[in-house]
Formats: sequence, structure tokens, C-alpha cells
Amino acid sequence: MPKTILTDSPVRKGDTEKTRIKDIQPPDVSAVLYGDAHPDAGRGLYLKVEKSGKKTWVLAYYRGGRRHVKKLGDWPHMKPAEARIKAGTERDALKNKDYDPIPERWSVAKQKERKAKEAERMAKNELTLGGLLLAYVEQLKHDGKYSAKAVENSLRKHVERAFPDKWKAPADDLVMSDFKEIVGKLTKAGLHREAAKVRAYLRAAYVAGIDAERDASVVPALQKFKLSTNPVRDLKVIKKRKTRRAERKDQEEGTRKQLRKPLTLPELRLYYQRIKAMQSPEGYVLTFHLLTGGQRMEQLRRLTIHDLDTDEDVVTFYDPKGRRDEERPHKIPLIPEAVEALEAIGQGPNLISFDGGKTQAVAWDISRAVKAVSAAMLAADEVTEPFTGKTIRSTVETRLAAAGVDIITRAYLQSHGLGGVQATSYDFHDYMPEKLAALEKLHDLLNAETGDVVPMKRRAKQ
Repeated sequence: MPKTILTDSPVRKGDTEKTRIKDIQPPDVSAVLYGDAHPDAGRGLYLKVEKSGKKTWVLAYYRGGRRHVKKLGDWPHMKPAEARIKAGTERDALKNKDYDPIPERWSVAKQKERKAKEAERMAKNELTLGGLLLAYVEQLKHDGKYSAKAVENSLRKHVERAFPDKWKAPADDLVMSDFKEIVGKLTKAGLHREAAKVRAYLRAAYVAGIDAERDASVVPALQKFKLSTNPVRDLKVIKKRKTRRAERKDQEEGTRKQLRKPLTLPELRLYYQRIKAMQSPEGYVLTFHLLTGGQRMEQLRRLTIHDLDTDEDVVTFYDPKGRRDEERPHKIPLIPEAVEALEAIGQGPNLISFDGGKTQAVAWDISRAVKAVSAAMLAADEVTEPFTGKTIRSTVETRLAAAGVDIITRAYLQSHGLGGVQATSYDFHDYMPEKLAALEKLHDLLNAETGDVVPMKRRAKQ
């Protein structure tokens, strides 16, 4: 019941009831109850005037120690005399304790029916497309996927805010055309890569909702969905056809998506000399990145003090890539120069940092530092085209391959291609000696004056 103010009816001598009621202005509060001052009114009859201007006759009464208000009729359809007669009838009936003037409010059956409808409404609200997508994000977080936050941001931006009606619609009522509209908006804007990502997220969310019914390990939010079909399964992202001029330009200059060729050995040496001479947090981080084999930026930045074994000079990365339930530990031995670069970064909870280890570095900041060196080398004619952190990673593997390091050692050094039966069920060698030898060979390549490197046997530890 809205907030009310009890007040006497404004009776003015000589005014008729019709004029007096008509002149009552809407209140500033939600509603006001004006008492009827007529001698025949009896106790409890009020005219309720709402802020909207609506006027209603009501009867106030007490039942079970609580005050209740029952609607009698709207003014002017119900005249004052009619309201007084109906109020008197209700008051007489209230003398019977078994009489309930508002049975639908107190009826047990009505209460159960109302609760059932409310539960159905709440369940329907939870089983919306938005509920499914957020449940999918919750599952990613539960599985320890670092991409969960990026997935959530993308879905909220391109689905929730762009299509709020579809976000609130039941997940099992949507069809392919609904998702074609969502993805199509991105493709029309030229965001083909983002469109492909959103389609993949939507498709994966429905797959998770379908599998949840027979998978007891999923989060409770997903188990509520009992989906049987995936309307996003056959949806395709069609790229905009390029003009002949654009195709000719791509043929002449190479497409932007094409991976840059690895640095030559002289270029890699110049890069190493530049980052060593920087004597700054950026230089130390890039030196550590190179001397550990060009590890992935996202995994590099997450290193903490707990991942470092100072007794063995080994750092442990955690590789979440691929369809695995748990991150795979990826151990890298540290050569002395890598240890020196790590110590120069600073002693703190985070190994890769630009403020002495206090806060974790951002992968974008590391990539930006590589691009800054690339720009400087390009300006000095030390390279023929710009490069990125991914270029450094591919360059390390390429130069090690040219120096005779076998493909298995390179795969273990950079943590890729290790999901086969041989690696998971048969080969339990940790390849630590081979990885250390490969990093030492990389160091020799970087410091040699020419490209000819003579392999030398390692001195046995005393």
C-alpha cells in the first residue's frame, strides 16, 4: 500500500459534496486519505487521492492487530451516498470474525498460486540468453580460464548493451536469425575478428547449456538450463568482399594478417644489444623474455615469486591454452644472464613488472615496449620492417632450428604441440637438460660476432 496521510475532509460551508471532491488537488506524496465528515459516513470511510489525480473510496479496518484498507469503488462512478452504504455493509460483515473482506489476499490456495507464478516468472528471467551467457562466463572462471573477463566484457558490450531485448529473451526461444543480427552488426561495422569471437562465445555457451544436463561437474547456474538445440551452430561470419583495388594492394604489400618473417640473425643480435643497453625496467623485461626462449606475453606477465626456484634457477610458467581442465606447468631453466635480468627488474611479489615487482605487468605494455624498440631499429635502418613480440618468439624458434636444435626440444621450450598421446602417456622426460642447452645455444648466437657457431661440449658440474 502506498504511503498515506490521514486528514479530515476539507468541508467548506455552502459547497456541495460533488464540488468539494472535485476541487481536491493531487498531493505531493503518493496518496492522501481524506476522511468523510458526513454524519452518515460512519467510521473508517475515506476518499483516497493519489498523486496521479485518481480518487477512490476505501474502507480502513483492523484485523489481527493490523490495519488494512479495502477498495470500495472509484469516484465519480461511485457517488458518496453509494460509498457510505457499501461501507456500512462491509462494517456489519466485519463483526463476523470468520468474514474475510479480501479473501484473495489471505486464501492459502491463492498464496500458493501467487508463489508458483512468481517462481515461474523468476525462473523464466534466469533462463534468458543473458543468464546463459553469464553462466558460461562463470564456468570459465570456475575452470580457471584467464579469458573469462575478456569474454564477459565482449558479451556485455556486443549483446547486452547492443541488443537488450535479446539479452532478456528466453534462451530456448531464440533462433539463428536473432544471432545473425547480433553478429551481422559487427560484420557491417568491419569488425570481422570481433564478430568471429562473439559467434564463438555464443556457440560455446549453448554447447555448455546442452551438456550441462548430463554433466554434474558444471556450475549450478548452467545446470538450470535444459537446452536441446544450438541455434548458433551453423551460423557463419561472411566477410565483406574486397574491392579490386584493395585486393591489388594486398598482393603488392602483403595482408596485415600475414605473420612477419622472423628476424635475421644479425637483426636479432642488434635487437639484443639494444634491449641490453636500455638499463630500464622495459629493457630488463625484454631481455628476460628473449633469454627464456620468447615465451608468450600473457603467461610471462603472470609470473610471481612463487614460480621461481632460486636453488635450481628454474621458473615455472602455467600454460592454460587448449582444451584442458588444469593449466600445464611449463618449467624453463634460467641461464645466468636471465637471472641477472630478473634481479634487475626488482624484488617483489611479481617477477615481471615495471615498478620493481609491486604490480603485475600488462601484456600490452610488454608488447608496446617491443614495438618501441622496433620503431627505433626501423628508424636506424637496422631492420627492413616493423616487428612484434610474436616475431621475437618465431625468430627464437627459427634461429634455434637453423642452429641444429631438434623440433621436440623447441616444442618443449616454447610449450606448443604437446597434446598428443606420446607426450601425455608415454614420454615422461622433462627435457630440462635439452631446454637449458638450447637456451645456452641461443645466448651464444646472440653474442657471437658472426653467424657461424661452433658447438662445444658443456663443462661438467663440479
